[in-house]
Amino acid sequence: MKAVFIGATSDIAIATEEEFAKNGFELFLLGRNASKLEEISNHINVISSKKPKYYVLDLTDYQRLKEALDEIFSQNTIDVVLIFQGYLPKDVYDEAEIINTIEINYTSCVISCNFSVIHMLKQNHGMIIGISSVAGDRARPSNSLYGSAKAGFSFYLEGLRYCM
Repeated sequence: MKAVFIGATSDIAIATEEEFAKNGFELFLLGRNASKLEEISNHINVISSKKPKYYVLDLTDYQRLKEALDEIFSQNTIDVVLIFQGYLPKDVYDEAEIINTIEINYTSCVISCNFSVIHMLKQNHGMIIGISSVAGDRARPSNSLYGSAKAGFSFYLEGLRYCM
Protein backbone atom coordinates (compact mmCIF):
# COMPACT_ATOMS: atom_id res chain seq x y z
CA MET A 1 0.00 0.00 0.00
CA LYS A 2 1.22 3.49 -0.87
CA ALA A 3 0.17 6.92 0.40
CA VAL A 4 0.96 10.50 -0.61
CA PHE A 5 0.96 13.18 2.11
CA ILE A 6 0.58 16.73 0.79
CA GLY A 7 1.47 19.26 3.48
CA ALA A 8 3.47 16.53 5.19
CA THR A 9 5.09 18.64 7.93
CA SER A 10 2.01 19.61 9.94
CA ASP A 11 1.67 17.99 13.36
CA ILE A 12 -1.48 16.10 12.40
CA ALA A 13 0.17 14.91 9.17
CA ILE A 14 3.20 13.61 11.07
CA ALA A 15 1.03 11.67 13.54
CA THR A 16 -0.94 10.20 10.63
CA GLU A 17 2.25 9.33 8.74
CA GLU A 18 3.48 7.40 11.77
CA GLU A 19 0.27 5.34 11.86
CA PHE A 20 0.35 4.65 8.14
CA ALA A 21 4.03 3.62 8.38
CA LYS A 22 3.28 1.29 11.29
CA ASN A 23 0.65 -0.34 9.11
CA GLY A 24 3.10 -1.04 6.29
CA PHE A 25 2.40 1.85 3.91
CA GLU A 26 5.12 3.24 1.68
CA LEU A 27 4.98 7.03 2.01
CA PHE A 28 5.59 9.96 -0.32
CA LEU A 29 5.86 13.31 1.46
CA LEU A 30 5.35 16.74 -0.09
CA GLY A 31 6.11 19.99 1.70
CA ARG A 32 8.22 23.13 1.62
CA ASN A 33 10.54 22.60 4.62
CA ALA A 34 13.46 20.45 3.46
CA SER A 35 15.03 19.86 6.87
CA LYS A 36 11.68 18.94 8.45
CA LEU A 37 10.88 16.55 5.59
CA GLU A 38 14.27 14.88 5.98
CA GLU A 39 13.76 14.60 9.74
CA ILE A 40 10.30 13.04 9.27
CA SER A 41 11.62 10.69 6.59
CA ASN A 42 14.40 9.47 8.88
CA HIS A 43 11.94 9.02 11.77
CA ILE A 44 9.52 7.02 9.60
CA ASN A 45 12.41 4.88 8.36
CA VAL A 46 13.08 3.83 11.97
CA ILE A 47 9.40 2.99 12.55
CA SER A 48 8.84 0.99 9.38
CA SER A 49 12.19 0.31 7.70
CA LYS A 50 10.69 1.94 4.60
CA LYS A 51 12.21 5.36 4.14
CA PRO A 52 9.70 7.74 2.58
CA LYS A 53 10.58 9.61 -0.57
CA TYR A 54 10.05 13.31 -0.11
CA TYR A 55 9.58 16.27 -2.43
CA VAL A 56 10.50 19.78 -1.37
CA LEU A 57 8.23 22.32 -3.01
CA ASP A 58 5.97 25.26 -2.41
CA LEU A 59 2.47 23.79 -2.66
CA THR A 60 1.31 26.94 -4.43
CA ASP A 61 3.82 26.32 -7.23
CA TYR A 62 1.25 24.41 -9.24
CA GLN A 63 3.58 23.40 -12.06
CA ARG A 64 6.04 21.85 -9.61
CA LEU A 65 3.17 20.24 -7.65
CA LYS A 66 1.83 18.70 -10.86
CA GLU A 67 5.30 17.46 -11.82
CA ALA A 68 5.82 15.83 -8.41
CA LEU A 69 2.43 14.09 -8.49
CA ASP A 70 2.97 13.05 -12.12
CA GLU A 71 6.29 11.48 -11.12
CA ILE A 72 4.85 9.70 -8.08
CA PHE A 73 1.82 8.33 -9.92
CA SER A 74 3.80 7.34 -13.04
CA GLN A 75 6.02 5.06 -10.97
CA ASN A 76 3.48 3.79 -8.42
CA THR A 77 -0.11 2.75 -7.87
CA ILE A 78 -1.20 5.10 -5.10
CA ASP A 79 -3.87 3.91 -2.69
CA VAL A 80 -4.52 7.14 -0.83
CA VAL A 81 -3.67 10.84 -1.05
CA LEU A 82 -3.98 12.84 2.15
CA ILE A 83 -4.12 16.63 1.98
CA PHE A 84 -3.02 18.52 5.09
CA GLN A 85 -1.75 21.87 3.88
CA GLY A 86 -2.82 24.90 5.82
CA TYR A 87 -1.80 28.37 6.85
CA LEU A 88 -3.02 30.56 9.71
CA PRO A 89 -2.57 34.26 8.89
CA LYS A 90 -0.61 36.55 11.18
CA ASP A 91 -2.46 39.70 10.09
CA VAL A 92 -5.92 39.28 8.52
CA TYR A 93 -5.84 42.86 7.20
CA ASP A 94 -2.57 42.54 5.30
CA GLU A 95 -3.15 42.02 1.56
CA ALA A 96 -0.33 39.49 1.17
CA GLU A 97 -1.59 37.52 4.18
CA ILE A 98 -5.14 37.49 2.80
CA ILE A 99 -3.96 36.14 -0.54
CA ASN A 100 -1.63 33.60 1.07
CA THR A 101 -4.36 32.36 3.42
CA ILE A 102 -6.83 31.77 0.61
CA GLU A 103 -4.17 30.38 -1.72
CA ILE A 104 -2.87 27.78 0.75
CA ASN A 105 -6.09 26.86 2.59
CA TYR A 106 -8.36 26.68 -0.42
CA THR A 107 -6.81 27.00 -3.88
CA SER A 108 -3.79 24.75 -3.38
CA CYS A 109 -5.90 22.14 -1.58
CA VAL A 110 -8.40 22.01 -4.44
CA ILE A 111 -5.65 21.84 -7.05
CA SER A 112 -3.91 19.05 -5.09
CA CYS A 113 -7.19 17.13 -5.12
CA ASN A 114 -7.79 17.71 -8.82
CA PHE A 115 -4.29 16.62 -9.84
CA SER A 116 -4.71 13.49 -7.71
CA VAL A 117 -8.19 12.70 -9.01
CA ILE A 118 -6.92 12.75 -12.61
CA HIS A 119 -4.32 10.09 -11.77
CA MET A 120 -6.68 8.00 -9.67
CA LEU A 121 -9.22 7.89 -12.46
CA LYS A 122 -6.48 6.67 -14.83
CA GLN A 123 -5.39 3.96 -12.40
CA ASN A 124 -9.03 3.19 -11.54
CA HIS A 125 -8.11 3.03 -7.88
CA GLY A 126 -7.53 5.17 -4.80
CA MET A 127 -9.04 7.56 -2.33
CA ILE A 128 -8.46 11.14 -1.26
CA ILE A 129 -8.63 12.32 2.33
CA GLY A 130 -8.77 16.08 2.73
CA ILE A 131 -8.12 17.51 6.18
CA SER A 132 -9.93 20.81 6.59
CA SER A 133 -10.71 22.45 9.94
CA VAL A 134 -13.54 22.86 12.41
CA ALA A 135 -12.85 26.58 11.93
CA GLY A 136 -14.73 26.20 8.65
CA ASP A 137 -17.88 24.97 10.41
CA ARG A 138 -18.86 28.22 12.08
CA ALA A 139 -17.74 31.79 11.50
CA ARG A 140 -15.68 33.44 14.23
CA PRO A 141 -14.51 37.05 14.13
CA SER A 142 -10.95 36.15 15.11
CA ASN A 143 -10.36 33.76 12.23
CA SER A 144 -13.05 34.45 9.65
CA LEU A 145 -10.52 34.58 6.80
CA TYR A 146 -8.95 31.23 7.68
CA GLY A 147 -12.34 29.71 8.50
CA SER A 148 -13.91 30.83 5.23
CA ALA A 149 -11.08 29.31 3.18
CA LYS A 150 -11.34 26.04 5.11
CA ALA A 151 -15.14 26.09 4.72
CA GLY A 152 -14.66 26.42 0.98
CA PHE A 153 -12.32 23.41 0.95
CA SER A 154 -14.79 21.38 3.03
CA PHE A 155 -17.59 22.28 0.64
CA TYR A 156 -15.41 21.32 -2.33
CA LEU A 157 -14.66 17.93 -0.73
CA GLU A 158 -18.36 17.38 -0.13
CA GLY A 159 -19.09 18.01 -3.80
CA LEU A 160 -16.17 15.84 -4.91
CA ARG A 161 -17.55 12.96 -2.86
CA TYR A 162 -20.72 13.01 -4.97
CA CYS A 163 -18.80 13.10 -8.25
CA MET A 164 -16.64 10.06 -7.66
